Amino acid sequence: MVIAKWHSAHCLIMAAVVSVPLVFLPTDTVRGQDRRNTPANTGNSGLSAEFPSFDELMLETSRPAAPPSSERITPPPTQPVEQPQPERRFFEFGTERTTVPARPISQERNSGAGSSFPSFGRPSPGVSETGRDDRTGRGTATGSAGSNRNATLPSNESTLRFRDETGIASEKFHWQDHTTSDADLKFPTSVVFKHGDPFLTADEEIGYLDLINAVGERRRSLVQRTVEESAGHRVSIWEQAFYQYAVARHKAWDNGKLRAEKPQVVSGSGLPDPFRAPGNTAPLADPLNAGAPGTPFSLLDDIADFPDDYLGRPILLYGRFSAKSVVRITRPNQTAALFDGGPQDLSIVSEAKMLRGSLMALDSSRLIAEVDTQGLLTPQRGLLGPTEWPATDTPVAVLVKGWVVKKWDSRPLIYCEALRQISPIPHYELIRNNTHDKRSLQDDETWLYYETLRQLELTSPVLQEQVAEGVLQQRIDSLMTEVRAETDRRIGGLQSRLRSGALTEDAYRRQRQTLNRQLAQRVARYRTYRENPEDFQTFVDLFQNPEVWHGHLVTFHGHVRHVVNYPGDDVLLNGRTLHELWLFTDDSQHNPVVVVTPNLPADFPVRADVIDHVKVTGCFFKRYVYGSQDTDRIAPLVLAGNLTWEPTADQVQTLVDAGHLSAGAPRAVRARALNEHRLSNTAMVLVTFCAVLAIMVLWGRTLREERDRVRLRKRIEELPEFESRLAGGYTLPEPGSPMEEHRFFTDSYI
Repeated sequence: MVIAKWHSAHCLIMAAVVSVPLVFLPTDTVRGQDRRNTPANTGNSGLSAEFPSFDELMLETSRPAAPPSSERITPPPTQPVEQPQPERRFFEFGTERTTVPARPISQERNSGAGSSFPSFGRPSPGVSETGRDDRTGRGTATGSAGSNRNATLPSNESTLRFRDETGIASEKFHWQDHTTSDADLKFPTSVVFKHGDPFLTADEEIGYLDLINAVGERRRSLVQRTVEESAGHRVSIWEQAFYQYAVARHKAWDNGKLRAEKPQVVSGSGLPDPFRAPGNTAPLADPLNAGAPGTPFSLLDDIADFPDDYLGRPILLYGRFSAKSVVRITRPNQTAALFDGGPQDLSIVSEAKMLRGSLMALDSSRLIAEVDTQGLLTPQRGLLGPTEWPATDTPVAVLVKGWVVKKWDSRPLIYCEALRQISPIPHYELIRNNTHDKRSLQDDETWLYYETLRQLELTSPVLQEQVAEGVLQQRIDSLMTEVRAETDRRIGGLQSRLRSGALTEDAYRRQRQTLNRQLAQRVARYRTYRENPEDFQTFVDLFQNPEVWHGHLVTFHGHVRHVVNYPGDDVLLNGRTLHELWLFTDDSQHNPVVVVTPNLPADFPVRADVIDHVKVTGCFFKRYVYGSQDTDRIAPLVLAGNLTWEPTADQVQTLVDAGHLSAGAPRAVRARALNEHRLSNTAMVLVTFCAVLAIMVLWGRTLREERDRVRLRKRIEELPEFESRLAGGYTLPEPGSPMEEHRFFTDSYI
């Protein structure tokens, strides 16, 4: 009896330990979760704990051992801490003193600083045991509507196991029994897939159709669970789910767990390869460093090594898709129901028609996957079916969000509902339907925010500028059409009033002439804009007509007066650094354009007060709200893959003198060489000018002397005419007279 009572009491104590949420445990026992006890994070009341088994898997080897249970003290509940306010800095914009957040994009929670994963108002991603049923893969424990990155404490988990600092736990972590997101699939026929064969058997085709059915069921389950949430929130949960599993695997790789479980590579003789470290199957660049802790994680290699762990898992890939053929998968009539105990109204897919093709890497012709898709989402033509695929032999750059079906030869076979085309034109319909205007960056916008940045980074800046020019020309033409239509409407109104007698003939003529004159002026102005689009006041038109530009590419020229660098989302952008710039144009009237880009030009002086000659072409994502000294203000938020900076040599030298640019920077060296070349050119021009001037002076003097000699010679050679009589009554001898004979040949009459 004593033993039985002690056993019952021990079970009660262990059950109480299980019911304690992780927020009451020491923070160093939870790896990667958001440690800030914010209302957004504590609002997930339906979760009893976060990722216990995943926490054990991700536990770093340097973590100290936990004290015995008898010495463990449960700390009191932590109190909510005040959310830190973003840093504010003051800037002088003209005559107005304005304060703006140092990094106004979604406050500080998007930066990822201080935690392994940014929260976005939710806890960090991970894996949990959810006791998924065979029909839907949905966890038996319920969670909050917004907990797409959350999971529940497994019902069969009695205690949180702590591991000492000796290393990784010896027991194997079963990934197939854990979920990371709402898009993870579990179906009973998943065991029929045989990895490595480049074809599908009859049983595998049935399993393939079950996978497609499971996708539809997961969507319906998400809608039912988030019925009180907005449609944008459901879309955000679904879209972000394709990142979660790869992030969890990446984290396990970094902590050494996957490297320890990786199958050993053998040579042709069946013996272990002596030049490869255990857990390394990649081609060796350096046999001495193979399997080192710094070896980067590769999603494709991980799928090739552990295909069973990825079956039915959502993943994301970028590549170039080359269509092959349309495949049709059917279910035999004698197949029994696969979802026993499921809802009676669940429609079972009995046939699937998909387009199959190869996915190549973006930067090479290396094949990375086989993809089956039911369509292509394009920016201009919308969703295209398998039979509407563009008739081109050129591979199409796409974003693949799909589920791993099996290992197809050495590559994964991925099922994707619809590929998303990666082109210089943004998906403006997605942007319009999934953004909140006149608000700061919201949690359910982040997936589209980062994917748009990635799309603009991958596509050609030259093509983006050409698309932006086309959008501007269309806008000018549409404005001209509106002006003509408005003029015709007013003229029609005048004619109606004239016919009704409400307007005299003279008044009608005067008003008609006024309308024609205004129309001629506007036509002339818009013709000028068509010839010189850079003169069009793009900022003013975008500010007054945001619905026209929303989701489209736009080009701005101006100067930058504010630059902030901050880390992007660890999950959606791998923690890459983003740069936020406040760009002022000639027509913005001291109102900035908020530009966010992952890339800056070389030698860009981020600490300079003013950076001139900056040009950016990006997507107008939304109107962004930022706080100023007196009130909240609105600025266009533009996402760009790159920007252009073309300063003059004098401006570069000014930045060097001010200490904002290193004297040894390539741009500064070129500017200094250009200035020296300019000085030498100036000296050469001056010397040449002086030489030419001296030559011209000497040449002019020579010409003047020559003219004087010619004039004197002419005067000497000319014979003057005299009158026949001289003064005093003397006369000259007549020719042929006797006196003429006594003249000498030297005599001359002057």
